[in-house]
Amino acid sequence: MEIIVQKKINERFFQETNRGLTNPSSGTVILEGAVSPKFWDFYLVAQKVTQGTCTPTKYTVVYNTTDIGLSFNSSEQELADLTFTQCFNYYNWQGAIKTPACVMYASRIAYFVQTALGTKLPQDVNLLNQLFYL
Repeated sequence: MEIIVQKKINERFFQETNRGLTNPSSGTVILEGAVSPKFWDFYLVAQKVTQGTCTPTKYTVVYNTTDIGLSFNSSEQELADLTFTQCFNYYNWQGAIKTPACVMYASRIAYFVQTALGTKLPQDVNLLNQLFYL
């Protein structure tokens, strides 16, 4: 399964309460209305926002070949629930983060590798064409 995770988006969602418009509560999933009918996508507000306006994260499934026992093909809600629970698995953090822990770890590793390597090229220029170096 390949999923595009977009953290920097312009969409904002609000919840109407008796006090007026507020930020959506943690765990809010938008499956209808603002999503495309052509793609399998959803918005997720994983963290609780106490200041400012919350920005949801958009998830778009671009390739689905799951055969792991979960019935992702039957319910988008199951994938949203799994994604939401993964937002609580970030090491040494008590609450939810904006994206699932595996996405945050991949982003951090990419940043650390980029800062460690900088603009230095490897000694063997042929390594640039190898898959493991990309």
